[in-house]
Amino acid sequence: MLPYLTMAFLLTTLTLGENPAIKAILTNKGLQYVTEIGAELLHDTLDNASLPTVDGEVSLSILGTVYYTLTEMTVSKCDFKEPSVDFNEDVSGFKAVISGLHMEVTGIWSTSYGIIKDGGSFVLNVWDVAVASLVSLKMNAGGRPSIGCAGCVADVGSASIQFYGGGSWFFQIFVDFFEERIRSTIEEQICPLLQQRIDALGYQLEDMGVTFQVYQDLVVDVPLTSFPAINSSSLSLSLRGQFHSLKGVKEPPFEAQPFSFAGDVGHMLSLGLSEYTTNSAAYSYFTSGQLQAFITDNMIPPSSPFRLNTRSFGLFIPELPKMYPGMEMKLQVYAREAPDFRFKSGAIQTDLLGAIKAFGVKAHGALIPLFMLNAVQPDPGIE
Repeated sequence: MLPYLTMAFLLTTLTLGENPAIKAILTNKGLQYVTEIGAELLHDTLDNASLPTVDGEVSLSILGTVYYTLTEMTVSKCDFKEPSVDFNEDVSGFKAVISGLHMEVTGIWSTSYGIIKDGGSFVLNVWDVAVASLVSLKMNAGGRPSIGCAGCVADVGSASIQFYGGGSWFFQIFVDFFEERIRSTIEEQICPLLQQRIDALGYQLEDMGVTFQVYQDLVVDVPLTSFPAINSSSLSLSLRGQFHSLKGVKEPPFEAQPFSFAGDVGHMLSLGLSEYTTNSAAYSYFTSGQLQAFITDNMIPPSSPFRLNTRSFGLFIPELPKMYPGMEMKLQVYAREAPDFRFKSGAIQTDLLGAIKAFGVKAHGALIPLFMLNAVQPDPGIE
């Protein structure tokens, strides 16, 4: 359960010393939704899962010591109550509790009693397993996220085992000895196994990238800019949120500015986006030459009476069809400067300075420059 929840929280790395451009707040409502998903994944993981070999010895009073091994153990049935997961400020992480877990396990048993060796199959039922764990969210010296098990307590209520085959009738007489030892062995292994799983997840997180491709040559960097902030009701993440082009990483000539974001406790997840993210995307598109498009005549609906040729444009520029009669045209629409976005209350304002270059297309495909139109920002004082 804990690894799935932690993976949902920490899909980023940490980079301190800059203002975030994206903020995310996961509320208790969202945590419970994640818990439900995690519970389903946990059930699917445990169902038909293979368990490690259990071996040991049992002293049977005056009869001596019996050495036993339980192998090829597979979970054939698994049931548990809805897990309880809560944010925990004390460990800067969260607490997860699983109780009422019941597992039925099938496997192969083998025993050694002096020179006598025997074996067969068994069915093991483990009842009322409870596990409470604390997981802390931390950062290592390199600024990468890390997680740690801040505490773990496990309790196995009872275990029952039924032997089949071989001399099972003999060992079934002493089943109480086996059950108590197996119950204690399983109980002792739960927390170490959980610790191993958390450690393995921590290694995966340290190797995880924080740059994601969003469109062709455009990528976005989303490392954390500060430690995750955790209180009793929410988890807050502050992300860098900068776009740049793979054609050449060029820092935008502006920096992310501080911004506040409280989120909405009525929602599972709230996301806050600053101007820096949209403007860095626009700047990257512009500097990589992607804020442009070509328009050709085959992009115009066949039913349109206006065609992309010198004859149609002769309505606006009479000299054009005289100089280039019947010539097909091609338009290049592009931005002259990087667009600038500004977030206002209930609205988004933008400045976009564009231009259109018109070309004539010769029969062999060569282009002839015809004219250019510049779009300018209107003066706000002019109506």
